[in-house]
Amino acid sequence: MPAGPVPWSGTLSTCPAAWITGLARAFREELGPEAGVAINQPFSGGFITNAHYWHRGIPWIQIEVSRALYETGSDDPATAVADPGRARDAGALIWTALARFWDELAEEGT
Repeated sequence: MPAGPVPWSGTLSTCPAAWITGLARAFREELGPEAGVAINQPFSGGFITNAHYWHRGIPWIQIEVSRALYETGSDDPATAVADPGRARDAGALIWTALARFWDELAEEGT
């Protein structure tokens, strides 16, 4: 059941490659062209995602969110502070991107 190598070099996938690229596309569409959306950068997932996929065949995608979406002063960790309004807005953007991705999967029947 493992998906095998993916188009981005040096990594193994824990779900179909089309899912990863589709989710990245949904985030780019929701967050806008100025937002950086990366796949496996700076992290490429961890033990839990790999264990569930490789041992049980359950597809997994790990999403990591930049603190810059919800913190003020995040360039300096010593002064970074979570902003409740920004956190709420970030949550709404993330939810919308996930819903967009899920709807596209449902339309494709995957």
